[in-house]
Amino acid sequence: MLTAETKRRIQSAHFPQINTVDGFDFDFDACRKKLKARYLALHDLAFLGKGINPLFIGHPGTGKTFLARALAFRACQATRSSASRPPSLRPRSTYMPERPRTSLP
Repeated sequence: MLTAETKRRIQSAHFPQINTVDGFDFDFDACRKKLKARYLALHDLAFLGKGINPLFIGHPGTGKTFLARALAFRACQATRSSASRPPSLRPRSTYMPERPRTSLP
């Protein structure tokens, strides 16, 4: 049962959909099976206290977004706040390659 505070955190996270680790098929691919224990270890949320941000890297369609949302949902359940933003609201990269400087005549 979710408390009112947990419901508020979930609502303020603006999840486009609720994902839980129970809904993820780790047996679908050998790579998923291999990383299952490592991912599940994140659910103790110890990384939050250390200021570490998990990074999900992989090919399209491998479940990165699903697992990130499931982890964020877990954080909301554990009385932590989460920020989930749609792509249109995410900060854009500010990297600009340096241009060669030219002197004026």
